[in-house]
Amino acid sequence: MKLPTLILGITLSISSHVKAQDNAILSTVTSTAPSTQLLEVAYKTFYSHTRKLSGDDITALRFAFGFTNIHAEGSLCHIDNAYIHTQKVDIPLIVSAEQRFSIPSEKALRLADAKIMLAIREQTNHCDINVQIETLPEYLKEQYTQADMSFILNQYMAFFDEMGGFDTSVGVADDYELWLRFSARYCYQYEPGIVASYRVMADQISSDKRRRYAANERIIQQFLARYGEVLSPGERRWGLARFYCRKARYFASAGERGKAVGAIAGALHNAPLDSVVWRALYRVAVPRR
Repeated sequence: MKLPTLILGITLSISSHVKAQDNAILSTVTSTAPSTQLLEVAYKTFYSHTRKLSGDDITALRFAFGFTNIHAEGSLCHIDNAYIHTQKVDIPLIVSAEQRFSIPSEKALRLADAKIMLAIREQTNHCDINVQIETLPEYLKEQYTQADMSFILNQYMAFFDEMGGFDTSVGVADDYELWLRFSARYCYQYEPGIVASYRVMADQISSDKRRRYAANERIIQQFLARYGEVLSPGERRWGLARFYCRKARYFASAGERGKAVGAIAGALHNAPLDSVVWRALYRVAVPRR
């Protein structure tokens, strides 16, 4: 069976803006040449992806990284050079013709606070991280047997099936549980514009906000128990504080001060110095009329 090798590069396009306040710090360090800029990205930004390919049933897959050019639809930023930098050694990385590179998944590099250094032709603020899952080169062929194809297909199926589907035991907000669970493995790309619609009925289950907040809290706690290691302690506290702020504001507006105070206490416990929490506290103390 002869197939283009491109077929085996099944892609999961996931891109995200990397902001200075995020753990994944992206910065322009210096100009390496008149036409290139040196981009520095924390190794742990990429390690958070590569560590997900540790199962025995997905050994033929890897993540390939690039940078979407936000001003050229469908194009990646041009990478002239790439390497991993540590205090002791620089490790060169191979950049493909598609302007992608892969990295070794080494916990030691994360602990050593390694950096990925990239010489990029475009302005660095025009480049967003883009991640693609693909078949390892050693498994790509010009001729494939049925067994070869089954092996590769099973690798992708194992990768995508691991996270499961809808959890109907949730009852309310089962879509929220699904997206939150998938966030432990994937990043989401914002797509502006309306791409779907749904009908809202007066007596539908999701219109019961009290029930929704209770379900969401259970879902969040379940997520943290199962996948909490994908978040830093700061991210956990930040997320919980925001949830409790929203919950407090709702119950304050509904006139249920006891529940509002309990929720704002949860927000203060997680982020006592966050201005968002203190604004929510004010709204609980002085609800809108």
